[in-house]
This record gives sequence, structure tokens and C-alpha cells, in this order.
Amino acid sequence: MGKVKDLTGQSFGRLTVVAFVGIRNHKAVWHCTCSCGNEVDTTAKSLVSGSTKSCGCARSEMAKQRAAEMGKRNTTHHGCPRNDPKARRLYQVWSNMKARCLDQNHHAYKIYGGRGITVCAEWLHDFSAFRDWAISAGYDPAAPYGECTLDRIDCDKGYGPDNCRWVNMKVQAENRRSGRAASGQYTKAKKAAPGVTSTEGSRAE
Repeated sequence: MGKVKDLTGQSFGRLTVVAFVGIRNHKAVWHCTCSCGNEVDTTAKSLVSGSTKSCGCARSEMAKQRAAEMGKRNTTHHGCPRNDPKARRLYQVWSNMKARCLDQNHHAYKIYGGRGITVCAEWLHDFSAFRDWAISAGYDPAAPYGECTLDRIDCDKGYGPDNCRWVNMKVQAENRRSGRAASGQYTKAKKAAPGVTSTEGSRAE
């Protein structure tokens, strides 16, 4: 082989070349120190081509990072712990809220999304933002069913921090009746054909 190019003192990734080791299998081998403190021998070709950039610590760190990310994905969904029943309960409230407003196949879409009820941008794709508001607004994860439901203060406006609160089903039902009366929906419902009633307010939000 030809004359060996001196790489002493040069850095390649995390490796700094310290000394020439010799020729092995017709390849120049150099002794290097890694920024992590380890030492390693590698060929000039591996250094120059970029195939070797550390003693192996970089690959190990990347593997640990990928494992951590995989673990996070397996234990959370949109920021909701998969194995926490209380967190899942609030997550279901968030999911149902969006479904009523966005899913045209949802049984309640007609009286929510169908009449212009929307979810604010802050909550739409971020469960964590909704969760933080819920906690600050008095959400009780241990409340009995129907005692802590998501209610829109103004029934004609959408879901957002300024128009939502946590109340029991009785307060929510009264609020809906007041909202229908104010908008004329309550009067129309009373004049509807026998057996036909408004479905809004029949389920807790």
C-alpha cells in the first residue's frame, strides 16, 4: 500500500486521533480517544468515511433514547397515561367532546357540530392543554358519575376555557333548558309533535 497519511490530532465525530497503530489487513489503523473518555482503535478509512464517529457510546445513547421514546409511546396517548383509570376518564370526556363537534356519524353531532358548536384550537389537538384547564377549573377525578360533568355556560357557544365549567348533571340540564328558552328552542320543542323531543341535554357532557 502507499504512504500512510498522518491523521494524528485530527477529530472525527467524537474521536480524536492519538497515534498510528500500524497496518492490519492492508489497512492503516489509528488509536483514538473518545469524548466520553474511552479509547478505541479503528481504520483510517472508517474515520475518513464517517462510518466510525465514536467508541460506540453514540450508538448506545441513541438506542437508549429510542427505547425511552418507545416506552413513552406505549404508556401514554396524547399525553394521557394508558394505565391510569382516572386520567383515562378525563381523556374520554375530551374525546367525546370532540366527537360531538367533529364526527358527523356521532349520534349527537346534529345538536353540536351540526349547529356550529366547535372546540377551541387550544384543546382540539392537545389533551394536555385540556387536562391542565380541567384541573385548574376544579375537575374532580374521584367524583361520582354525573357529579362532575363538562358544561358550556352559553349553550350557543363552543367548547373553550372561557365558556366551560364543571357542574353536576342537574345544573347542566337546567342550563340547557334556559339556553333553549332564550333562543326559542324550548318553545319550539313544546309545540313539536307528540312524542318528539329535543335530544340535546339527554346525555352528560
